[in-house]
Amino acid sequence: MNYRDQMIRLTQGAADHFVHSIKAMPAEKLEWSVNDAGRTAMDQFREIAQSPMWAVPLLKARSFPPFDPEVMAKAKEERDQWDLATCETRYRENLEALYAEIRALPDDELAIEIVLPFAGGITQSMADIMAYPYWNTVYHLGQINFIQILYGDHEMR
Repeated sequence: MNYRDQMIRLTQGAADHFVHSIKAMPAEKLEWSVNDAGRTAMDQFREIAQSPMWAVPLLKARSFPPFDPEVMAKAKEERDQWDLATCETRYRENLEALYAEIRALPDDELAIEIVLPFAGGITQSMADIMAYPYWNTVYHLGQINFIQILYGDHEMR
């Protein structure tokens, strides 16, 4: 198995686990937040459903496109309207677009590095970029699992 296939396998496994876990939550807990201050499970699902499309243009261009806060705000406004079913559909569609870009990236381009404008500038390779949606999903899976524990659901899924 090569690195690209491994990243697709890991990302899909994390996505399936996330969707399974969030769909196991009672409907009234999807928009619940800890002390009315934390992010809700749905807010996090909306983000991860969209996040594969943040990596796609980077993998296509092998560079970071101009960062436009207005575009990011518009994307957030759009995803804030998504319900559970829409999140799942969009997530699966966006993952397929990501997988197509991962499969198209030649081995000799995995080491190409770009600088992301976050945290003062972060240098990442194309191999790192293709791992981002996996990392983001696992990160948020842990957060929703913690939310589940806080409202009393201790069942491992």
